[in-house]
Amino acid sequence: MRYALRNKKKIVEHFNPKGVEVLNGLIKSLDDHFKANGTIVLSDGEPFKTLTINNTGDQGALIVFHVIGIRFDVYRLAFKEFKK
Repeated sequence: MRYALRNKKKIVEHFNPKGVEVLNGLIKSLDDHFKANGTIVLSDGEPFKTLTINNTGDQGALIVFHVIGIRFDVYRLAFKEFKK
């Protein structure tokens, strides 16, 4: 399984001045999740299905992504929010 995270520049700009740190944390969390899981469980959402993963940088926190599309084994993701 692989993923493609959209709007990396917008994520950095939104969380400025710690934007690069936040983006690196998102990527590390996604890498860890996709390496550890052979199957990906999606939740129904509006207007897109969502993928919720553990935040490796903050124990007990979650990260939610919209799943924009799936082609072959590549999940196109857009960051939605952090959850505690």
